[in-house]
Amino acid sequence: MVINLLGRHYDTYHYKLNEANVQSAKKIATAAKEAGIQRFIHVSALGAAPDSPSAFLRSKYESELAVKEVFPQATILRPGPFFGDIYDQFLSKFGVTLEEWRPFMPIPIPTTTTIQPLAVTDFANAVIAAVNSSESAGQTYELGGPKTYTIEEIIDDMVYPLTRTEGGITVPIPTAFLKRLFIAKYAFKKRPLNAWTQDDPAYWSVSKTVAPHSLTIQHLGIKRLVPLEDLAEATLNAFIPIRTYEAASPSGVRANTSIQSTR
Repeated sequence: MVINLLGRHYDTYHYKLNEANVQSAKKIATAAKEAGIQRFIHVSALGAAPDSPSAFLRSKYESELAVKEVFPQATILRPGPFFGDIYDQFLSKFGVTLEEWRPFMPIPIPTTTTIQPLAVTDFANAVIAAVNSSESAGQTYELGGPKTYTIEEIIDDMVYPLTRTEGGITVPIPTAFLKRLFIAKYAFKKRPLNAWTQDDPAYWSVSKTVAPHSLTIQHLGIKRLVPLEDLAEATLNAFIPIRTYEAASPSGVRANTSIQSTR
C-alpha cells in the first residue's frame, strides 16, 4: 500500500503549489501503479473544489483528479484543518497573529465562515481504518471533527481567553487586502512559524465542513472524536505574554506552567 501525505499550503522558492500538490501526487500514483501496489490512500483537504478562491484548495481538488486518472481505486481522504496539543497548524496560527499584532486580530471576511477542525490523532486513526477496509477502495471520505465553529467563535471563546488577551479586537478585512497586508509584512523578513501565508486569507474565507450525504469519518468506524476544546488550552498557553506571568507571580518570575514562544 501507499499513503500519500505530501503537500504544501503555499508556494516556495523551489516548488509551486501545482508541483507540490498535483504533479507529485500523479507521479507517486503512477509509480505505485507500475509497482503493482494494491491500495493507494491519497490525502486531500476538506473544501477542495475547482472553483475555490483558495489556490491550495483548488490544487488539492486537482490532485484528486490526477490520482484517480492513474489509480481509479484510490481512497481519497479530505480532512478538515488539523489541530494538535502544541504548535499545531490551526490554533497556533491565531496565537502567532496575536504575538505580531496584539490586541488586534485581523481575519478575513466573512467572519461567519464555518470550520470542522479535526484532531490529528483522529485523522491518524481514520487513515489506519481506511487501509484496513477493503470497502474504502475507490471512495472519498470527508473527515470533519465532532463540532462546527465559526472563526469568530474560536477567537472569542478560545483564543482571547486562553491567551489572556483582554480587550482583544477582531478586525474583519477583505480577503484581497488582507493578502496584500501579509505579503507586505513578511516581504523583507523571515516568516514566523505558523504565520499567515499568501493563500491563507482566501483559504480561511470559505467554509470547511462535511457536505451532506458524504461518506464521513464515522463510516470508517471512528465514533469518538476529540473536540477542539480538549487541546485548545495546551496549545494557546504558549502565547500568553511574559508580562502576564510576571504580574501574576509574587516574585516577579514567570510561572513555569507554559511554553513561551520565542519566535
